[in-house]
Amino acid sequence: MKGFASFLPSHPSLSRRATQSRPDDLDTREEGTVPRDVMRTAALGAALVALVGAPLVGLQGRVQAAGVVSPPVTLPVNDFGDMVLDTANQHVFVSSPSSNEVVVLDYDGNVVKIIGGLSGPDAMVVSGSTVYVTLSTSGSIDRIDTTTLAETGMLTQGTLVSPTQLVLANGALWTGTETGGPSSICLARVDLGTVAVTTFGRSYCYYGLAIRANPADTSMLITWDLGNEPATVVTLDVSSGAPVQLQSRFEQQLQNLQDIAGGPTGNAFVTASGYPYEFDEWRYSDLQQNGIVYPANSYPTAVATTGAQGGLMAGGLDSAYGNAVWVYRYDNPGAQLFVGDYGASIAPRGLVFTPDGQSLFAISLSWVGPGYTVTFTRIDLQLTPPPSVTTEPIRSTEGGTFHGDLGSVTGGTAPYAATIDWGDGSHPSAGAVAANHQGSFTVRGDHQYREEGSYRYVVTIKDATGSVVSAQGTATVGDAPVSVAVDGTAQPILPAAYLAATLTDADVAGAAGDYSGTVSLSLGGVGLFTFNCPSSTCTITADSSGGFSVTLRPSVPLLPGRYTATVVLADIGGASATATGTVTIAA
Repeated sequence: MKGFASFLPSHPSLSRRATQSRPDDLDTREEGTVPRDVMRTAALGAALVALVGAPLVGLQGRVQAAGVVSPPVTLPVNDFGDMVLDTANQHVFVSSPSSNEVVVLDYDGNVVKIIGGLSGPDAMVVSGSTVYVTLSTSGSIDRIDTTTLAETGMLTQGTLVSPTQLVLANGALWTGTETGGPSSICLARVDLGTVAVTTFGRSYCYYGLAIRANPADTSMLITWDLGNEPATVVTLDVSSGAPVQLQSRFEQQLQNLQDIAGGPTGNAFVTASGYPYEFDEWRYSDLQQNGIVYPANSYPTAVATTGAQGGLMAGGLDSAYGNAVWVYRYDNPGAQLFVGDYGASIAPRGLVFTPDGQSLFAISLSWVGPGYTVTFTRIDLQLTPPPSVTTEPIRSTEGGTFHGDLGSVTGGTAPYAATIDWGDGSHPSAGAVAANHQGSFTVRGDHQYREEGSYRYVVTIKDATGSVVSAQGTATVGDAPVSVAVDGTAQPILPAAYLAATLTDADVAGAAGDYSGTVSLSLGGVGLFTFNCPSSTCTITADSSGGFSVTLRPSVPLLPGRYTATVVLADIGGASATATGTVTIAA
C-alpha cells in the first residue's frame, strides 16, 4: 500500500485500517527507515521561521506569491478527527476522538473553549447555528450551539455504531454505521426533523466508508472505501431521501485514496491519494479525469477548494522532508500560489479555506508516542484580489465589422488575456486589454455579426496569476441598409426579359430569397404595369458583382419607349429602399 495511513486517528472505527500501513513511528520511504518524530521535530521550527512573510520558490524555480504563516498552535489533544468553520462567529472547531474533546479556536488560533467529556467526537458539519458531531464510541450525533459553545442535546443517541463520517445533503445528515462482518460500514441517513435513522443495505456498505458532498449539488454524495487501493468512487443521488447510484468507477490509478473535495464550479472534484504524487481533477458526469493535474510530491492526504478569489485549490501531504501544503488557482495548475514546508504531515480533512479565500487553516500531525502532536496553523495567502470585469452594451450592423470597447477590467494582476464569445455561434476570439486613463484597463474587440438581432456576448479575463473571471454583455445588431438603382437602358437580356434594376445590401450574408417588393412602369404619367417581385414576371437573382439583379419577365414583350420605373424593395429584416428612373426599351 502506497502513501499515508500512519496518522489515522486511533479510535475503534479506523484502527483496522491504520494497522495495514507502515508502523506509526517509522517513515519507510526511499531514503530508508527513519524515526518520524526525530525528523519532524528537528525540521519544524526552522521551516516555519523561514516561511513567515517570505517569497516561496516552487516548481521549475518560479517565484510564487508570498504567504504569511502564523506561529503554529499545538492543540491540547493527541489525535485529530475533523475541522470545520463557523463563519458567523469566526470560530474553528477541531475534534479529537481519543481525547474526547472538541477544541474551539478563533481565526487567529487562540483557544476559545474546550468542549470535553464527549464520546469519541469525530466528523462534524455546521448548519445554521449548530455544529453536528459524530460520537464514534457511543454511536450518537451530538449538537453544539455555535453562539454559546454549549451542547444542546443529542440529535440521536446510541442508534449508530462507530459513525466517523458526516455530510449534510438534501436536508438530512448522512453518515456510516457498522453492521458487522466484512464490508460492514453502511450508509445511513438521519432526518433532521424526525430524527429517524435509516440504514441502507448491502449495495451501500463499505469496508471503510468515506463520504463527501458536492458543494454545487446538495442532492449528490461522493463515496469511496477509505484507504483501500485501488479506489472505487461512487456518486449517489439522494434527492428522494434514499441513495440512487449515478456512477461507479474502479479508479486503478488512485492508490490509498484519502480525501476528496468538490470543485467550486460543480463540474469536477479533486482527489488526494497516496499515489500518484499529485492532485487530480475528475468529472462528476463519468468519473473520468478531466486532464487537470496539480503537481505535488509524496504522499497526498488532504484537499480543499473554494470559489473565492477566483477559485483556489489547496493540497496537503504526508511529508516530513518536503513541502506539505500546495495552493493553486483552481483549474489552473500553471498558477501555483503557495508552497509550504512544515516538517510534519497534513491530516486528511485537515485543510479548510476561510470564506474569502484569503486564509487557509491546516492541521498537521507528528507522531511522538503514545499519541500525536496536533498543530493548528493559519496561512494568510496574501493574494492580489481577483480581477473584476464589467461590460457595456454594444451596437453594430449586420455584415459590418464592430471594432470598439466591450468593457473594463479592475483588480487582479496585469497583464491580462481576454477571450470573447460573441454569442452568435462563431468561434471565440481574443480581445485586446490596454490601460486607460481611469486607472483600469479597457477590453476591445473586433467582430462581424452576419445577421441582425440581439446577442449575449461573454468576456472572459485571465490575469497573470491565473485567476479567471467572466461577464456577460448585450450586443444589438441592426439590419444592414439596402439600395436600389434603376437600370436606364433595360436592354432585353433574353427574349421578353428586361434588366430593370440592381440591388445592393451591406449585409454580406444576404441571399436573393431575402428580398421582395414591386417594380411599376408608367408612360407619359399613365401607370401601365406593376410587377410583384419575386414572381413569374419579376425575379431577383445574385449577380457577379456581389449584388442582385431585378429582371422583368412580362407575359408579352414591352413596346419600345421611355418608361418611368419606380422600384420599391425590402429585405426580411425590414430595411427598404426606393428608386425612380427612366428605362428605355429599345426597338
